[in-house]
Amino acid sequence: MTHRVNEIGTEEKIKEAAKAVFLEKGFDGATMKDIANAAGMNSALTHYYFRSKEKLFWLVFESLLEQWIEGIRITLDNPTSNLKEKIVELIERQFNFHAQNPDIILFLMNETQRDPEGMLQKMCVSPALQESCFFRQVEEAIQQKQIRPVNPMFLLSTVFSSIKQSFAGKTLYMHVFNLNEEGFIAFTQENKNVFTDMILTYLFKPDC
Repeated sequence: MTHRVNEIGTEEKIKEAAKAVFLEKGFDGATMKDIANAAGMNSALTHYYFRSKEKLFWLVFESLLEQWIEGIRITLDNPTSNLKEKIVELIERQFNFHAQNPDIILFLMNETQRDPEGMLQKMCVSPALQESCFFRQVEEAIQQKQIRPVNPMFLLSTVFSSIKQSFAGKTLYMHVFNLNEEGFIAFTQENKNVFTDMILTYLFKPDC
């Protein structure tokens, strides 16, 4: 039992090291030696647990993707929140997720360019989104004339793309606006608040 626990600990240590290396260097720039060094072990041991860089990469990618999707799923399928609450919570969760994982946006963008077919197969989340409580609430709100007629997928893509741009442009924003890390965090918080107000003002009728 102790041996197996140690093995699991070693595997997790390698995966955490691989995550850091892949986020920094991408698939093409990373090597198994880089990952072994980051994990504080030799390359032979890394190869023993994970036979290839590609296997490690997809394990890391699927883990990151699941973390991202889980926050979306929890929000969109919440049966107790109304549509406005869902939109506010979705924006809040997504901003918080990317604030805690600032390298993920560029990682996903770069890796999708590198292997679009492989990445898009892994990112096939459309059916789950379309069956969510959120989609039904949007359609009902349109029918009841509570909101402007809008495609729910367009609404989600607008949220995701705005948040993506806030963090993908981090280096540029910090340089242009002379921001340090603390200033950038404040910048993204203000961006989140303004974007939330804009979406709600555009979408909802004044009396809703």
